[in-house]
Amino acid sequence: MQEKSTISQTKFSELSERIKEIINTYFEDEDAFYSFGETNYKRIRLDKRKIMLFLSNGDVVNYTINKSNLAHLLGVNTDYLLSTGLYNESNSYDLLKKFLCNTGNIYKMYKDGIIDLNKLLSPYIEKKINAFTTNSFVNINNCEFVCKYDSNRTYGFNNESFNMDYIIVQKNENKYYLSILAKEDSGIYVPMSNQVFDSYEDLVNKFFPIIANQELTFIHGASIKQGYSEPKKLWLNAETRNERLCLLQKHSREFECIPNVLSTYLYSLKIISGNRDENNINNELFNKISVLIENKKVININKLGFQEEDISSEIYNLVNSYNNSLFDNNSFDEGKLFTDIQEENKDLKKELKEALSKIEELTSKYNFLEGNFKDRELEVERLNKIIEDARKVLN
Repeated sequence: MQEKSTISQTKFSELSERIKEIINTYFEDEDAFYSFGETNYKRIRLDKRKIMLFLSNGDVVNYTINKSNLAHLLGVNTDYLLSTGLYNESNSYDLLKKFLCNTGNIYKMYKDGIIDLNKLLSPYIEKKINAFTTNSFVNINNCEFVCKYDSNRTYGFNNESFNMDYIIVQKNENKYYLSILAKEDSGIYVPMSNQVFDSYEDLVNKFFPIIANQELTFIHGASIKQGYSEPKKLWLNAETRNERLCLLQKHSREFECIPNVLSTYLYSLKIISGNRDENNINNELFNKISVLIENKKVININKLGFQEEDISSEIYNLVNSYNNSLFDNNSFDEGKLFTDIQEENKDLKKELKEALSKIEELTSKYNFLEGNFKDRELEVERLNKIIEDARKVLN
């Protein structure tokens, strides 16, 4: 356990001020704490921000941040404060604000041995404060993966289960930010834990025992509604979706999890199909591809009766990414992807086509020369006959 003397008053004051700034910026319409100077907070009320996350496995997560568990997310144990008998506020958020208004007295009581700051503050409080903003504003372009947690899947992997439903992992400036969501009785998901890891190795070491054999997916869209304003909808573009798919393959292997992205593919095919309808293109292609995806089969455009030049680049890239996702190095050459072999096949076909073309060219020349040779033979034969007839006349 951390010694009391290691928590300096300067550090305690710094942490307290940073928490005050978070409260003023994200949870209050005006300053909740007296300030000697001017404050220019660009306020965004997170508790009035409603987010819908559309996952590539088909799940829709209604997500918000409540004031009631803010103290826990920031590493302050308000239950301990309440147990001291110094406060009578039963609401965690109000208790947090009351505590922050008396940090000078709190530190004096700490030095007098009345309060133990090691029980009040998490040993990771600074990391939690640093991670709060990034984890609160989920950026779908930075989301590495989402783990759908099911305690029934832990059997045989981990005897311990946890009270959580989803784990969202984002990457920002080479750090990995992690937010754990749990479902409330209202059906809304709220963050229960707020963490950051300095490296991918640290993340894997910490969470591999927890999420092995779980389902991994990613966020392909979000709807964000701030207060009474119209919701803002965001979607990953095709290129980023393909990047996320490749990342999901990597994470699934690393954590020994099960990837699930079926909904994203079916959604993408539906959107592309709708656009192609406007150009009167046959929808049979999309129906056949959907069946193959559902049955986790490799998609071969030519075998479906279509030529590659007849389909859009979006579908072509999507099909290649899907085929690559099925390419397991347990069954195939470890160093090759489906598209690599497909390109080799194209090169061989091209070489064969060139060879056939050369044979046709040589055959044509041969026929031409053979025809000329026959014509010469006939001409020689005709001349010989003339000579023979001339000899008879002379004789």
